[in-house]
Amino acid sequence: QKIDLKSKKSIKYVVDGQQRSRAIIEYFAGKYPISNSTSVPDIAGKYFDSLHEDYQNAFLSYSLPIDLFVSASREEIIETFRRINSYTVPLNAEEKRHADYQGMMKWFIYDLARRFSEKLTVIGALTEKNLSRMADFKFFSEIILFLDKGEIVTTGAKLLDNLYSKYDNEFPKIDFVHDKIEDSMSVILKWDWLEGLNVVKPYILQMIILSISNKHDHMQFLPEDQIRENFSQLSEAIEADTHPHLEKFVAAASRTTNDKNRKMVIYEYVTRAMYEPLP
Repeated sequence: QKIDLKSKKSIKYVVDGQQRSRAIIEYFAGKYPISNSTSVPDIAGKYFDSLHEDYQNAFLSYSLPIDLFVSASREEIIETFRRINSYTVPLNAEEKRHADYQGMMKWFIYDLARRFSEKLTVIGALTEKNLSRMADFKFFSEIILFLDKGEIVTTGAKLLDNLYSKYDNEFPKIDFVHDKIEDSMSVILKWDWLEGLNVVKPYILQMIILSISNKHDHMQFLPEDQIRENFSQLSEAIEADTHPHLEKFVAAASRTTNDKNRKMVIYEYVTRAMYEPLP
């Protein structure tokens, strides 16, 4: 922000964020409508002038966070801008994916993250730093991938890209997947004793969610105290990095994994922990 001595007015220059600023201004000017794939049906495909007054008011009254340089020299601004660029972390696969795709899958995962991510941090599955790099989006997208394929697979950026692409315009399984994840999360979030256990590591918690979602009518949970004891035993085995009767589980769960075979072993043991006594 600088003062123009001739006009005696303050003038603001946009140093960074010009595309975002222009997007806001041009939408207000009626140069384009909101995407039809937005998660808010009431505003889909509408220009600003055709929005209900409540939405127009929400748009105009929305505040944007900014960093304001007051009376800074051009050299100072340029130097600051260089430092920002030099220390900016490159976009990871999740961030690129959510920039590339704007359809149903993106917004479905966005809604899951909005509802459950904070709770995942409470139990220790994710950290605030993880959330800042969209690890929660990856967490749910991989679960959806398993449900979509009907099996556990080795995950990777290409498979997740294909998932987003496949369901960018239509997602016929949305109700099925939603109900599976919703039901599983409702069970897990009741188990407040999970907080701090090693079994809430993301790649293990995914298998717990998947196991609950695959639960058949003839399968009955063990008493909750027994499940708690079993998960504590699994957690302690990971912590000790050894156990006389859980060697396969420890080997599979001792470090982060995308590998199908290791995840299948984890799945087997967490399933037993919920439905039958551990050895």
